[in-house]
Parts: sequence; C-alpha cells; structure tokens
Amino acid sequence: MASVTRSSCGAGLPLAVLSTSRHLRIGPLLTAGGVASVTRHQYNVEQLAEGLAKPRCVCDFFVFQCCVDGARMNRRSLVQAIANDKNRDSETPTADPTISDVLAAYVADQKAHLSAEAYDRCVAVIELLQDSLNGYAHNSLDKEKLELWEERFNAEGGRHQEFCEIFGPDEILPNIGEFLGYFMVRKVMVNQALLRASGTVTKKLAKWLADKGYATAEESEKAMKRGADAARDLPRAQRLCSLLYDFSSSRYSPKNTDIEDQFEIMRVEPGKIWLQGFGDDRLLGPIGLPVEATKLCRVGWTISGAARITGKKQVLVTAWSVYP
Repeated sequence: MASVTRSSCGAGLPLAVLSTSRHLRIGPLLTAGGVASVTRHQYNVEQLAEGLAKPRCVCDFFVFQCCVDGARMNRRSLVQAIANDKNRDSETPTADPTISDVLAAYVADQKAHLSAEAYDRCVAVIELLQDSLNGYAHNSLDKEKLELWEERFNAEGGRHQEFCEIFGPDEILPNIGEFLGYFMVRKVMVNQALLRASGTVTKKLAKWLADKGYATAEESEKAMKRGADAARDLPRAQRLCSLLYDFSSSRYSPKNTDIEDQFEIMRVEPGKIWLQGFGDDRLLGPIGLPVEATKLCRVGWTISGAARITGKKQVLVTAWSVYP
C-alpha cells in the first residue's frame, strides 16, 4: 500500500499519488476519526502534467511528496517520472484499449443485466480469464509481440506490466481454448457452478466482443461454441475425474513401472474403456471402471494419469485431470 504525505492544494483538499504506471492514480485524502482513506480517481499522465505546468493550480504550489514504488518523490521527480512514462509509451506503445480495459467494460456492462449471484460468478470468471492470459497467453505470441511482452513484463517497478495491460482485445478469443481446456481444468480448483459459468460467461463475452467490434463474427462464433461446450462438459469432466481417482486410488498404489501419460479415450462401453497414450501409443484396454464413470466418459477426451500393464490386464492406477 502506498504511503502518502498530506499536502495542501488549491481546492482545499490534500492529494495523494498512489502509483505510477501508465496512469497515475490520485485522489483526495479524507480523514475520519484520525484514520486516512483514499478516494481513487484516475488521471492519465498528460492530464497530470498539464496540471503541474499551470501556475497556482491544484498541483503547482506545494511540494508534492509521496511514496511511489518505495521512493520518496518531490514535485520535480514526479515530473521526471511522468516524462519517463511518456517516453516509454512513445517507444513501445501499449494497445488502446487494452485487454484489461475491455474486460473491465464488459463486467461493468453485465452488472445491469445479471442477478447479484450471477454477477459475482461473472466477475470471478473474468478474473480467472485474466490470470490465464497473464500467465500463459504470451506462449502464442509472434516474435515481435513476444519481445514487447518480455520487455514490459521483465521491467522493474512501475514499468512492469502484465499481458492484459500490454495487448488489445484481439488477443482474448485466440486464447479462450487454453483457458477453458487447460487452465480451468488443471490450474484451479472450483466448484461445478463456477466451471459451468466459465463456459457461459465466455460464450457471452465472445458475442459482446463481436458486437463491440473487437472480434470478427467468425472468431466470435467459434469461441461461443467452445464456451457452450465447456459449460456442458467441464462439470462432467470434473465429476468423472473424481470418480476415477476415488475408484483407482482405493485399489492401487503407484509403482515405478506405471505408465504416466496423457491418455486419449478411444472407446467406451458400459463398465470399461480403452485408452491410448500420447507418449506410449499402445492401445490399453479394456480397463474396468464403474458404470457410473463410463457413462460420463466421452471418446476424444483426455485423462492425465497413470496406467499399469500386468500380464494381459490393464488398469488405471490414478487420474489427475480429465480434459474434455
């Protein structure tokens, strides 16, 4: 949390600078019972620079002191920080709007149309989507964009930026598959309601992006189908994974000779399935499972886990994840 020093200003209110990134957050410092709080307002660097340049304006006739990125800054160093920030933007421009801007606008737009519970789920899904984009979407960038991401991401202090603060909304839908097919399966533990919502929210987001001109109709339709499939399949896959884990872990203990792999479901019959690994391409099966589990299995889905061959018998030793 930024520490601030109260400073008088022309409007009779003290101001505080909370951060220096592409936008500086400044706001009146309010006191109640001796405890200071900050009401945040956002001004871009050009607006603040203009204010600093005017004589006797709100930011001009006092020493502006605050702790920004761990360093105490007076008015002169603040102006220099603004100049540096503007120089950085001119050298390697950030998208306008950014992914963060667009997703924030989407969430704000949905608030008027959703119940409180549905809105909370929408917010949670969008936050997870941003986490997925910030963590993994750079892997799909071309060389030029990857160099830009590395420059911004590896920068120190206020110059550091995440993927969603650098790139525009055209990078959202191409990464929806990884979000729904990998991130929501492998990287988070959420309940079935939120899994279902991840597909539903993604589907609505894809349509909204096309309506706002941020995506083509073709991109939107593809992502909407992926979202609809995820809303149906992700809860089912989670349930299947739980059944497989409970069934196998209660019967088998891991051995060094077990085959650990990503196994594609090749065939399904009541009470048994056939699997083929990506690393070990032998067809394994029939593998006995509870009928309740095989009812949930779908040909083409992938089970991340371990299998064992004992003579002519093959068994599933454990299941870590199921990918629709």
